[in-house]
Amino acid sequence: MDKQCILCGSRENKVVFREFEDDIVKCEKCGHHFSSYEAKQEYDGYFGESLPEKDVFWWNEAHKNMYDKFLSRYVEGKKRQTS
Repeated sequence: MDKQCILCGSRENKVVFREFEDDIVKCEKCGHHFSSYEAKQEYDGYFGESLPEKDVFWWNEAHKNMYDKFLSRYVEGKKRQTS
């Protein structure tokens, strides 16, 4: 993968996780983990008009376990904050 690390500028990285079509990569130089996804600056209309509240809840619950596992496996020393 030829994605530049935003912390050190290196292009030496490897894919450690894949979500949908986007790679999560680890910089081989500094160890920073980041997504290959490049978003437009605004998200207006990303989910159509807007997500109904019940769908926001579903989205969060459906992804919570996956992100918790990702954080515990790839982001060493970080604890997920829950409110």
